[in-house]
Amino acid sequence: MNVNKRTYLELLGLAVLTLGLYWPSFHFDFVNFDDQLYVLNNAFILHPTIASLLDGSGTGNFHPLTMLSLRLDYWLGGGSPGIFHINNVVWHLLNSILVFFFARRILPNKMGAAFFAALLFAIHPMHIESVAWISSRKDLVYTFFYLGALIAYFEYLKTKQKKHLLLTFGAAVISLLSKPAAITLPVALVLLHYLAFGKIKIKSALPLIPLFIGSLLIGMLTIQLQSNAAVNDLETYSVTQRLSFAFYGLFFYIVKSILPTGLSPMHPYPQETEMLEWGFLMPAAVGAIFLLILGWLGMRKNRILGFAGLFFLLNLILMLQLVSVGRAIVAERYSYLCYIGLFLALIVLIERVPQIPKKKSTFYLISISIGLPLFYLSSQQLKVWQNSETLWSKAISEYPQDWFAYIGRGNYYKDVSNNSKALADFNKAVQLAPDRFDNYFNLGDLQHQLGYTRQAIESYSKAIQLRPDYEQAYINRGQFYVSANDGAKALGDFNTAIALNPDSYLAYNNRGNLYLLTGNQEEAISDFNKAIELNPNYARAWYNRGTAQLNSDLESAKRDLEKAINLDPGYFDAFNNLGSVYYQTRELDRSVKAYTQALQLNSHASGTWLNLAVVKNSIGDYKGALESAMRAKQEGAQVSEAYLDQLRSKAN
Repeated sequence: MNVNKRTYLELLGLAVLTLGLYWPSFHFDFVNFDDQLYVLNNAFILHPTIASLLDGSGTGNFHPLTMLSLRLDYWLGGGSPGIFHINNVVWHLLNSILVFFFARRILPNKMGAAFFAALLFAIHPMHIESVAWISSRKDLVYTFFYLGALIAYFEYLKTKQKKHLLLTFGAAVISLLSKPAAITLPVALVLLHYLAFGKIKIKSALPLIPLFIGSLLIGMLTIQLQSNAAVNDLETYSVTQRLSFAFYGLFFYIVKSILPTGLSPMHPYPQETEMLEWGFLMPAAVGAIFLLILGWLGMRKNRILGFAGLFFLLNLILMLQLVSVGRAIVAERYSYLCYIGLFLALIVLIERVPQIPKKKSTFYLISISIGLPLFYLSSQQLKVWQNSETLWSKAISEYPQDWFAYIGRGNYYKDVSNNSKALADFNKAVQLAPDRFDNYFNLGDLQHQLGYTRQAIESYSKAIQLRPDYEQAYINRGQFYVSANDGAKALGDFNTAIALNPDSYLAYNNRGNLYLLTGNQEEAISDFNKAIELNPNYARAWYNRGTAQLNSDLESAKRDLEKAINLDPGYFDAFNNLGSVYYQTRELDRSVKAYTQALQLNSHASGTWLNLAVVKNSIGDYKGALESAMRAKQEGAQVSEAYLDQLRSKAN
């Protein structure tokens, strides 16, 4: 492959435009749309183990190399979002460069055509989601190695050198380990036979058999990992409906490649009534069939066009919801790889339009005329991914009847303590989807947080009415009853939760707290014992059992509180109570240390400052005791002037 000065200039221009477009994303935040699942609450990211790496880390997919990439970012950036966004852009830029070189191999005699294809890939608005969304890292990583395998195999077909075949296998394996969608790669490699020879030579494709087997295994593993929440029951939608989804999706992706407006982080399935309307099915079906026929006729006359069309369909077929996955009928990130086929097809079609002058500068001029509006549209779409509020507000503006978007935005408002807006969004979600039990959970939790305990109980009661077998609902409502001083009903809910799930350590822990509040220490400790037996890593149960023993067995209380801190080094209450235990056992230096660590976690705890003053006074640190007592008073504790005067006299 000839790499000359023009090539370097094209790659430089590609890099400048890509980085210029995505530069603002370096300052974007995490969003509450799967970023918790993939990063913030992911077991492998927070506490990496081989087991959590290989079991999908709760994501429902087998993509260990993607998870390693995210883990590295977490380590490098200390959990801040900036490094994740920067590396997403780096991956995307590398993919754009590979698209350039891939297009150069397919379109070797068309000056500027490869740059045009790579530019479309780099700045197209439909690709914003894949780059600006941290959780979409898997799309970026698997595409890089997918393209690398295609380029290496194309070289193998030309030279028959085994090193290129080995590179193909290496890149293919890494792609498969980055995202299961790479199972289409062996078929794409076979399509290169068609592109190179005009037909598929079965004998020549035999070396690819190991990749077909590997893809099959990855596919089977992914099906096993997929949760019931991710893959909808096949009976949820009829065959006719699923076919209509496929037609709609095909039409959507083709049209949005030309007219990328009306984009949204979430494109929900239509309502049942909409599915029955000809207005939903007919335009998509007719348009998709027309485009397929047009593409078929074109492919018969041009081999590159044939390859491009088949590549597009191959990498889209798994995303057309023939088997419904998730709650989105289409998703912009699904266009990331398959659009390469459409961009190549567009170049072939431009070449065949007689009205377009055939000059060396043709594709550079087209790049400018098409690139400028695309760059502007993409810069606007990029702003959507700034944070969870901008994300879900955009989704609401496109689909104002989608309850899911209101829940997403409401959770953001709740997290930033904008409770009035959160309450409005949660109420709207309930209004739009009154049959969704989880909507009442969100509403009830916020109502309880705001002190509207009775309303919270009503919301949870509605949720339980819709799903009476959900143990977590009884646990939460039981806590609300505790807040409302209705111990009998709280006990009933905890008992129901345990009956539904005898292994519910949360239910035992909460029932133990209720017993402790009502003075039944023996039953409380019994329940805490059971909670610890079921989940020895649950710090709160150790803390609760330690607290229950403060007045009866200080040594046991000490051990339990120390264990709670070992499991959760940020547990303020455990440090605070441990300080009290050490004081009572006359381990005064350790008491000072425990109270000091507690105050490092919460410097406004007036009672802890006062306790620290008492301990320091006991060990003769009168100056320190005075300072702590004065800080306690500053934070709101009732500290008498007589006590302060006593400490002043000792300090002097």
